[in-house]
Amino acid sequence: MMLRRLRQRFFPRPEDIGIGKDHPLRFASECRGLIHVGAHEGEEAWIYDALKIPQVLWVEGDPDLMSKLRKAISGFKRQTAVEALLAENAGELVTFYVTNNDGASSSVLPLGRHAEMYPEVEVTVQKKLVTETLGKILEIQDPAAVIDVMVIDVQGAELSVLKGAGDRLLQFRWIFAECSDFELYKGCCTLETLTHFLGTKGFLQRKKYVHKEKLGVGTIWDVLFEAC
Repeated sequence: MMLRRLRQRFFPRPEDIGIGKDHPLRFASECRGLIHVGAHEGEEAWIYDALKIPQVLWVEGDPDLMSKLRKAISGFKRQTAVEALLAENAGELVTFYVTNNDGASSSVLPLGRHAEMYPEVEVTVQKKLVTETLGKILEIQDPAAVIDVMVIDVQGAELSVLKGAGDRLLQFRWIFAECSDFELYKGCCTLETLTHFLGTKGFLQRKKYVHKEKLGVGTIWDVLFEAC
């Protein structure tokens, strides 16, 4: 019993700290490297550390969140962050809508039916930012780095970001995305459009988890796609 307690304290397994086999991110324990697009404040950093992912690259588009993000991951080895607002094309000046929930719902898209799901959230600031592509971010990384998992949470802009990966999208084994089955943001990528696009690239939907749902509005999903 004492040895087990010592192991759980100093050498915890994922399940020892609440990351059981049914946890949506447990699949990433098998990966060689992970990129998290739409980092926000790095809330999942401890999960990636517990899963012993060899390397984690965080990408965040809002420059005002970078200091919090870097502080959040500073205690974890093999985790780094870059500032880049990803889109299909680089060098475009776009409007970025910042929300009042510490930027958790901020997006390059204006709010759609968002208020029906989160009535307390509203846009408080609009700023102009220049876009970069996922393909470029992956290109400038260490050539020896192998990143085969993408976690993407970009508030309706998933399709634009994925298109910006170009042929480098094929390096991924798994893509884990948050998306809705209704117009959460105006003109946003939905579960249907995301599934269709990734299907054309050889990815199949493997699992999906309810993130939040509301009768008469729709469901926000966390969805796992696997390359086949």
